[in-house]
Parts: sequence; C-alpha cells; structure tokens
Amino acid sequence: TGVQTCALPIFSEIGMLKSVHSLVNAFARPVAGAPIKIIGATRAAMIGLALMAVLDSLIPFQTIVYGFGILLAAIGLIRAIVLVGNTVELASVDERRISRGMASGLFSSAQDIGMLSSPAMCGALASVIGLTTMMTIVPVASAGMFFLAVLWQHRRAQQLTTAPIS
Repeated sequence: TGVQTCALPIFSEIGMLKSVHSLVNAFARPVAGAPIKIIGATRAAMIGLALMAVLDSLIPFQTIVYGFGILLAAIGLIRAIVLVGNTVELASVDERRISRGMASGLFSSAQDIGMLSSPAMCGALASVIGLTTMMTIVPVASAGMFFLAVLWQHRRAQQLTTAPIS
C-alpha cells in the first residue's frame, strides 16, 4: 500500500503529460491545414520535423512538470502539422509509380516500426551514454539522417528526370 500511494502521483503526472501531448495533437489536426496551405505540405513537414527535433532535445532539461507539459503541447501541435502535411503528400502520390493504398500502407508500416524500435534502441543507447546525452543527440541525429535521405532521394529523382532516353 505504501508503494501505491508513492507511485500514484508519478503515474498521474505521466498520464497528464501524455494526455496534453495527445489532446493538442488531436485537436490541432483539423486546423493544421492552414500553415500547410500557406507554405505547402512538404515544406510544413520538413520545418515541423526540424522544430520537433529541437523541442525533443529540450526534454531532458525540463525540471518542472508545467514546463514539460508546455513543451509536450508544442510538440503535439507541430506533430499535428507534420502528420497532416504527410497525409496531403500521400494523397498526391503519382499512381503510375505506386498506388496510394500501397504508399499509405508503407507509410503506416514505417510509423509502426519506428514506434516499436525507437524506444528499444534509445533505451539501449541511454544505458550506454546516459539519458540526457541520448535525449540531446538522438533527435538532432534522427532529423539529420532524415534530411540526408530526403536530399539523396531528391538528387536521385533529378537524375532520373534528366537522364537521356536511349
């Protein structure tokens, strides 16, 4: 019983923090089209990813639950914009190259794989280099790898469109 009374406030705070993130994310999605309409879906997703990486790297430096809540609310808002931007991009897939259903399925599978593997890999990494170091490095490194992949794909697409037809 002593353990239950000690653990209850911790679980309540964790639940509240997770709820803030999820609620902001859910309620922001219907209005996330506004920034996408202004700057475009791809640009909104790219800028959002960079902002999420910066905000994620600030997580270890939060010392009060309210600061953590505000940070998670901001991450939820930006995540909503990124997800809506990605959905808009999926809707504009060139069906001559891949069906929208296949593209959507691949996108969803990649999200699920990330949700499964990220905690395990980050937990293993944190056990080696420490939680604060991991939480500071991983978001920035992940965004960097993503942008390198996007750059590689963009260059590859340019090469394919400018290649001489034989």
